[in-house]
Amino acid sequence: MQMLAIQPLDLLPPCSVTFRDYALAVLRAAQITDPTDPSGYRELMLDCFIKRGVLKEADRKPLMAPAAVFKRPTLDVYHSVDSIAASRGGAYRFLDDNRAKLLIPLNADLIIPEIVRASKSTRDGLPQPEQIIVQYLWREELLLEGARFGRFAGERTTMLCGATMVLDQNGNLIHWARQPGSVSVGDSKAAQADQADGVRRRRSFWIPSRRGSRRG
Repeated sequence: MQMLAIQPLDLLPPCSVTFRDYALAVLRAAQITDPTDPSGYRELMLDCFIKRGVLKEADRKPLMAPAAVFKRPTLDVYHSVDSIAASRGGAYRFLDDNRAKLLIPLNADLIIPEIVRASKSTRDGLPQPEQIIVQYLWREELLLEGARFGRFAGERTTMLCGATMVLDQNGNLIHWARQPGSVSVGDSKAAQADQADGVRRRRSFWIPSRRGSRRG
């Protein structure tokens, strides 16, 4: 139970977590622990998540497609894993030097709430490579409009954006769970997809007007 349900918590994004995020973290943790999955546990869990409406049938093919357990991240400036994990300052310098590649807005005021060195085991009790977990956040200002906000309508608040990045002891990227913002972070397909997701997140604060249009 610890391996299946608790270890995946490290793979969740640092804000606005959904049941879908948790389901994806559970499946990814299982893939990291047992990439070949000879007993079919991952597909069994995926079936359960789809049956309960947490994931969609369209998720099955990409989630079950063969994929590398980790990959070398494409960065502008490489930092040693030890320097990243040593302190929030070290993690900040790593993130700040690689904003474009890590899809972080240039003007975002980054916060590093958590850095963890995690030692985990497989289902058979064998040690996994050490994981370095870095969480980072920034805020995006938005205006609350609509009756749903009651006396707070017209006030300003912030939408938390950020990611959880998991590296192994050699600097390979194991997992990267993001909650993007709506500000442009580049022209690449990944950057445009992130921005589109961020715009959808921002619109979730809006409500239809009486005439059926969206406000915000």
